[in-house]
Amino acid sequence: MSRLSRFRQRKKRSALPTVLAMVVLIAAIVIAQWLVNKGKERRQIPESASDSLMVADNLAAAEQIVEPPSAPEPLEITATQSSGKDYPADPAPHTRKARMLDNGLYILIIKNEHALELYNNGKKLKTYSVGLGKYPEDKSAEGDMRTPEGHFYINFIRDSRSWTHDFKDGKGETAGAYGPWFMALYTGKANTFSGKTWTGIGIHGTHDPATIGKNGSEGCIRMHNKDIQELKQIIGEKQYVGVDILAKR
Repeated sequence: MSRLSRFRQRKKRSALPTVLAMVVLIAAIVIAQWLVNKGKERRQIPESASDSLMVADNLAAAEQIVEPPSAPEPLEITATQSSGKDYPADPAPHTRKARMLDNGLYILIIKNEHALELYNNGKKLKTYSVGLGKYPEDKSAEGDMRTPEGHFYINFIRDSRSWTHDFKDGKGETAGAYGPWFMALYTGKANTFSGKTWTGIGIHGTHDPATIGKNGSEGCIRMHNKDIQELKQIIGEKQYVGVDILAKR
Protein backbone atom coordinates (compact mmCIF):
# COMPACT_ATOMS: atom_id res chain seq x y z
CA MET A 1 0.00 0.00 0.00
CA SER A 2 1.35 3.38 -0.90
CA ARG A 3 2.03 6.04 1.65
CA LEU A 4 -0.81 8.22 0.17
CA SER A 5 -3.46 5.46 0.63
CA ARG A 6 -2.48 4.85 4.24
CA PHE A 7 -2.81 8.63 4.96
CA ARG A 8 -6.31 8.77 3.48
CA GLN A 9 -7.52 5.80 5.60
CA ARG A 10 -6.18 7.35 8.80
CA LYS A 11 -7.99 10.64 7.95
CA LYS A 12 -11.35 8.86 7.43
CA ARG A 13 -11.05 7.01 10.76
CA SER A 14 -10.25 10.23 12.66
CA ALA A 15 -13.32 12.12 11.16
CA LEU A 16 -15.92 9.45 12.10
CA PRO A 17 -16.26 10.40 15.81
CA THR A 18 -16.84 14.03 14.87
CA VAL A 19 -19.68 13.16 12.48
CA LEU A 20 -21.35 10.93 15.09
CA ALA A 21 -21.10 13.66 17.68
CA MET A 22 -22.80 16.16 15.38
CA VAL A 23 -25.64 13.71 14.63
CA VAL A 24 -26.20 13.12 18.33
CA LEU A 25 -26.21 16.87 19.02
CA ILE A 26 -28.74 17.60 16.27
CA ALA A 27 -31.00 14.79 17.51
CA ALA A 28 -30.82 16.15 21.03
CA ILE A 29 -31.80 19.64 19.82
CA VAL A 30 -34.76 18.27 17.85
CA ILE A 31 -36.01 16.23 20.83
CA ALA A 32 -35.64 19.18 23.19
CA GLN A 33 -37.63 21.45 20.88
CA TRP A 34 -40.36 18.83 20.55
CA LEU A 35 -40.66 18.57 24.34
CA VAL A 36 -40.93 22.36 24.67
CA ASN A 37 -43.73 22.56 22.08
CA LYS A 38 -45.57 19.70 23.72
CA GLY A 39 -45.44 21.45 27.06
CA LYS A 40 -46.95 24.62 25.56
CA GLU A 41 -49.83 22.66 24.04
CA ARG A 42 -50.64 21.03 27.37
CA ARG A 43 -50.70 24.38 29.14
CA GLN A 44 -53.22 25.73 26.62
CA ILE A 45 -55.72 22.93 27.23
CA PRO A 46 -57.73 22.87 30.52
CA GLU A 47 -56.48 20.04 32.68
CA SER A 48 -59.99 18.90 33.61
CA ALA A 49 -63.66 19.29 32.72
CA SER A 50 -64.09 21.61 35.71
CA ASP A 51 -61.63 24.07 34.14
CA SER A 52 -63.77 24.20 31.00
CA LEU A 53 -66.91 24.80 33.05
CA MET A 54 -65.22 27.57 35.00
CA VAL A 55 -64.33 29.39 31.79
CA ALA A 56 -67.84 28.96 30.43
CA ASP A 57 -69.39 30.24 33.66
CA ASN A 58 -67.19 33.29 33.61
CA LEU A 59 -68.22 34.08 30.05
CA ALA A 60 -71.87 33.62 30.91
CA ALA A 61 -71.53 35.92 33.90
CA ALA A 62 -69.83 38.55 31.77
CA GLU A 63 -72.64 38.40 29.22
CA GLN A 64 -75.24 38.84 31.95
CA ILE A 65 -73.47 41.94 33.23
CA VAL A 66 -73.16 43.47 29.77
CA GLU A 67 -76.72 42.63 28.69
CA PRO A 68 -79.07 42.46 31.71
CA PRO A 69 -82.58 41.11 31.11
CA SER A 70 -85.04 43.78 30.04
CA ALA A 71 -87.78 44.86 32.43
CA PRO A 72 -91.31 43.62 31.68
CA GLU A 73 -93.74 45.97 30.02
CA PRO A 74 -95.80 47.93 32.60
CA LEU A 75 -99.41 46.80 32.99
CA GLU A 76 -101.82 49.36 31.61
CA ILE A 77 -105.06 49.73 33.57
CA THR A 78 -108.08 51.72 32.42
CA ALA A 79 -111.12 52.82 34.35
CA THR A 80 -113.39 50.48 32.39
CA GLN A 81 -111.14 47.49 33.12
CA SER A 82 -110.93 48.15 36.85
CA SER A 83 -113.59 46.48 39.00
CA GLY A 84 -112.72 48.05 42.32
CA LYS A 85 -111.50 44.68 43.60
CA ASP A 86 -107.90 45.41 42.60
CA TYR A 87 -107.36 47.45 45.75
CA PRO A 88 -108.96 46.74 49.15
CA ALA A 89 -111.94 48.94 49.92
CA ASP A 90 -112.36 50.28 53.44
CA PRO A 91 -114.54 47.89 55.47
CA ALA A 92 -116.36 50.83 57.03
CA PRO A 93 -116.19 53.85 54.68
CA HIS A 94 -118.91 55.65 56.66
CA THR A 95 -116.30 56.37 59.34
CA ARG A 96 -114.81 58.96 56.98
CA LYS A 97 -111.38 58.57 58.53
CA ALA A 98 -108.01 58.28 56.80
CA ARG A 99 -106.57 54.81 56.40
CA MET A 100 -103.02 56.14 56.89
CA LEU A 101 -101.52 53.31 54.84
CA ASP A 102 -97.98 52.62 56.00
CA ASN A 103 -96.81 50.27 53.23
CA GLY A 104 -95.32 52.10 50.25
CA LEU A 105 -96.56 55.40 48.81
CA TYR A 106 -99.79 56.91 50.09
CA ILE A 107 -101.56 60.23 49.44
CA LEU A 108 -103.83 62.03 51.91
CA ILE A 109 -105.90 65.02 50.75
CA ILE A 110 -107.57 67.24 53.38
CA LYS A 111 -110.19 69.38 51.68
CA ASN A 112 -110.64 72.14 54.27
CA GLU A 113 -106.84 72.66 54.30
CA HIS A 114 -106.42 72.43 50.52
CA ALA A 115 -103.49 70.16 51.27
CA LEU A 116 -102.12 67.04 49.58
CA GLU A 117 -99.71 65.06 51.77
CA LEU A 118 -97.43 62.41 50.30
CA TYR A 119 -96.24 59.57 52.55
CA ASN A 120 -93.84 56.70 52.06
CA ASN A 121 -93.98 53.74 54.46
CA GLY A 122 -95.83 55.90 56.97
CA LYS A 123 -93.40 58.82 56.83
CA LYS A 124 -94.53 62.16 55.39
CA LEU A 125 -92.37 63.22 52.44
CA LYS A 126 -94.08 66.33 51.05
CA THR A 127 -97.08 68.62 51.48
CA TYR A 128 -98.52 70.36 48.42
CA SER A 129 -101.17 73.05 48.12
CA VAL A 130 -104.07 72.01 45.88
CA GLY A 131 -107.21 73.41 44.31
CA LEU A 132 -110.50 71.51 44.75
CA GLY A 133 -114.12 71.48 43.60
CA LYS A 134 -116.00 74.77 43.47
CA TYR A 135 -118.27 73.61 46.31
CA PRO A 136 -116.70 72.07 49.44
CA GLU A 137 -119.25 69.38 50.26
CA ASP A 138 -118.89 65.70 49.35
CA LYS A 139 -119.90 64.91 45.79
CA SER A 140 -123.53 63.79 45.48
CA ALA A 141 -124.39 64.15 41.79
CA GLU A 142 -122.68 64.27 38.40
CA GLY A 143 -121.74 67.82 37.44
CA ASP A 144 -122.18 69.28 40.94
CA MET A 145 -118.58 70.57 40.91
CA ARG A 146 -117.67 68.85 44.19
CA THR A 147 -114.64 66.72 44.97
CA PRO A 148 -115.68 63.21 46.10
CA GLU A 149 -114.54 61.89 49.47
CA GLY A 150 -113.42 58.35 50.13
CA HIS A 151 -110.63 55.80 50.08
CA PHE A 152 -109.37 55.72 46.51
CA TYR A 153 -106.26 54.83 44.50
CA ILE A 154 -104.47 56.01 41.38
CA ASN A 155 -105.82 53.88 38.56
CA PHE A 156 -103.58 55.12 35.73
CA ILE A 157 -101.44 58.11 34.76
CA ARG A 158 -101.49 59.88 31.38
CA ASP A 159 -99.38 62.54 29.71
CA SER A 160 -101.93 65.37 29.41
CA ARG A 161 -99.83 68.14 27.91
CA SER A 162 -101.84 68.12 24.69
CA TRP A 163 -105.26 67.85 26.35
CA THR A 164 -107.76 70.71 26.22
CA HIS A 165 -111.00 71.42 28.09
CA ASP A 166 -114.02 73.63 27.56
CA PHE A 167 -114.95 75.26 30.88
CA LYS A 168 -118.20 76.61 29.41
CA ASP A 169 -117.03 80.15 30.01
CA GLY A 170 -117.38 81.26 26.42
CA LYS A 171 -113.63 80.86 25.72
CA GLY A 172 -113.93 77.47 24.05
CA GLU A 173 -111.26 74.79 24.42
CA THR A 174 -108.49 75.79 26.82
CA ALA A 175 -104.99 74.49 26.11
CA GLY A 176 -102.97 73.13 29.03
CA ALA A 177 -106.06 72.77 31.20
CA TYR A 178 -104.69 69.58 32.83
CA GLY A 179 -101.01 70.50 32.98
CA PRO A 180 -98.36 67.86 32.19
CA TRP A 181 -99.93 64.83 33.96
CA PHE A 182 -103.37 63.45 34.77
CA MET A 183 -103.53 60.85 37.56
CA ALA A 184 -106.93 59.18 37.27
CA LEU A 185 -108.52 58.04 40.52
CA TYR A 186 -110.69 54.96 40.88
CA THR A 187 -113.78 56.28 42.66
CA GLY A 188 -116.17 53.31 42.61
CA LYS A 189 -119.10 52.97 45.03
CA ALA A 190 -117.19 50.50 47.22
CA ASN A 191 -114.62 53.22 47.87
CA THR A 192 -116.64 56.44 48.12
CA PHE A 193 -118.13 57.70 51.39
CA SER A 194 -121.31 58.51 49.47
CA GLY A 195 -121.68 54.93 48.24
CA LYS A 196 -121.95 56.17 44.66
CA THR A 197 -119.65 55.68 41.67
CA TRP A 198 -118.00 58.70 40.06
CA THR A 199 -115.94 59.01 36.89
CA GLY A 200 -113.45 61.51 35.49
CA ILE A 201 -111.92 62.47 38.84
CA GLY A 202 -108.16 62.91 38.92
CA ILE A 203 -105.14 64.75 40.26
CA HIS A 204 -103.60 67.01 37.59
CA GLY A 205 -101.84 70.25 36.76
CA THR A 206 -103.55 73.42 35.63
CA HIS A 207 -103.45 76.34 33.23
CA ASP A 208 -104.66 78.64 36.06
CA PRO A 209 -102.28 78.54 39.06
CA ALA A 210 -104.34 81.25 40.80
CA THR A 211 -106.94 78.58 41.67
CA ILE A 212 -104.45 76.54 43.74
CA GLY A 213 -105.35 76.69 47.43
CA LYS A 214 -108.97 77.54 46.59
CA ASN A 215 -112.26 75.94 45.57
CA GLY A 216 -112.58 76.43 41.82
CA SER A 217 -112.39 73.16 39.88
CA GLU A 218 -115.18 70.99 38.51
CA GLY A 219 -114.31 68.31 41.08
CA CYS A 220 -110.73 67.29 40.31
CA ILE A 221 -107.67 68.01 42.44
CA ARG A 222 -105.47 70.67 40.84
CA MET A 223 -101.76 71.15 41.51
CA HIS A 224 -99.11 73.58 40.33
CA ASN A 225 -97.52 72.09 37.20
CA LYS A 226 -94.10 71.90 38.85
CA ASP A 227 -95.66 70.04 41.79
CA ILE A 228 -97.51 67.46 39.67
CA GLN A 229 -94.29 66.98 37.73
CA GLU A 230 -92.43 66.26 40.98
CA LEU A 231 -95.19 63.97 42.22
CA LYS A 232 -95.10 62.00 38.97
CA GLN A 233 -91.33 61.66 39.25
CA ILE A 234 -91.71 60.18 42.74
CA ILE A 235 -94.56 57.83 41.84
CA GLY A 236 -93.07 56.74 38.54
CA GLU A 237 -95.02 53.84 37.02
CA LYS A 238 -96.30 52.40 40.30
CA GLN A 239 -99.87 51.10 40.17
CA TYR A 240 -102.58 51.52 42.78
CA VAL A 241 -101.10 54.22 44.99
CA GLY A 242 -103.63 54.75 47.77
CA VAL A 243 -105.37 58.16 47.87
CA ASP A 244 -107.69 59.20 50.71
CA ILE A 245 -109.78 62.36 50.33
CA LEU A 246 -111.32 63.69 53.55
CA ALA A 247 -113.38 66.80 54.34
CA LYS A 248 -111.22 67.44 57.41
CA ARG A 249 -108.83 65.64 59.77
